[in-house]
Amino acid sequence: MIILRFMDQTPDNHPLPVELTAAFIAEVRVYADGIGQTPQNVLRKAIRATWGTWEDWCASRSYPGFERAERVLAYMRANPVSDLSQPQRKDVA
Repeated sequence: MIILRFMDQTPDNHPLPVELTAAFIAEVRVYADGIGQTPQNVLRKAIRATWGTWEDWCASRSYPGFERAERVLAYMRANPVSDLSQPQRKDVA
């Protein structure tokens, strides 16, 4: 992941550069589609983002900082699409 390599060299509160913000937004969008939720809902679960955060990031009214981006990516890694998109099976005895 390009984002993670760049993040290792940058302070946590520094905003993501525009090209990395676009890549990050695309990753969150793909993840959200994969689990059948909105990107805003993913942000709410991952970082307790306020309503409108996703729209602000997409419209370049604000930018995710490296710390917030890493927390979202960590949430996505901890909750992979394959695990969340599978229906829960109930074993019948």
